[in-house]
Amino acid sequence: MALAILVTGATGKQGGAVIDALLSQNAESFIILAVTRDVSRPAARKLGSRSPSIKLVQGDLDEVPVLLKEAQRVAEQPIWGVYSVQISMGKGVTSEGEIRQGKSLIDESIKAGVKHFVYSSVERGGDNASWDNPTPIPHFQTKYEIEHHLRNATAPGRAGENMGWTILRPVAKWDRKAVGLAGDELNVDMMSHAFMNVTGQPAPMAYSFLGSVLTFMVSEMRVMISWFASDGYRADIQARRADHPGLLTFVEWLDQESPFENAEW
Repeated sequence: MALAILVTGATGKQGGAVIDALLSQNAESFIILAVTRDVSRPAARKLGSRSPSIKLVQGDLDEVPVLLKEAQRVAEQPIWGVYSVQISMGKGVTSEGEIRQGKSLIDESIKAGVKHFVYSSVERGGDNASWDNPTPIPHFQTKYEIEHHLRNATAPGRAGENMGWTILRPVAKWDRKAVGLAGDELNVDMMSHAFMNVTGQPAPMAYSFLGSVLTFMVSEMRVMISWFASDGYRADIQARRADHPGLLTFVEWLDQESPFENAEW
């Protein structure tokens, strides 16, 4: 029987990439339940037309019980897995709302008997340090709280003890682990050098005064940029390359997959 996988943010970059990955494995092995607020939108219809394995689910993360009920109706079978990603910033988005959505999706997935839950979080200083480091950045703190809710709700003796979970990594090897995900780390000079070598053009840049205005006006942005300089993500890139030798460097991505044209030397 095909496994029913619920993917939130299905028309966005993350959710879309998850769907691409599922289709690349063996589309017939999955029923991909693509969550969108409006199944009639062009982006949703385009997504639904890509494969018979994709089934559109209309729903809202502010109403998770209703969403999961609709997903089960569309799938006509229990939901096996969930990919959870919430919007962190934007019009009408609040930290309280993100936390409520993230926790509710965990709780309702447990009630629905979901076997595996994947949560898209953010690195906060390394694989181990992230568990104890909420950082001063509000939209990092929300993910810290949701991560801990996921771990606590699935601890032995709790209602969700039979639900496996992963944070940003494939299920088979990373069951109940949280691992920072990054392919490369460069400073501005290194990035500019890579652009010039690969494309023959300088890296696209914004005027520095625009960045100064942005960080002055948006306090959360200012706090985040300061944290990048003082602490940083600290993802273990060498360990990730050992896990997945095909992980692209920035130069390889620029050359092989980016929309920028290569230089003709």
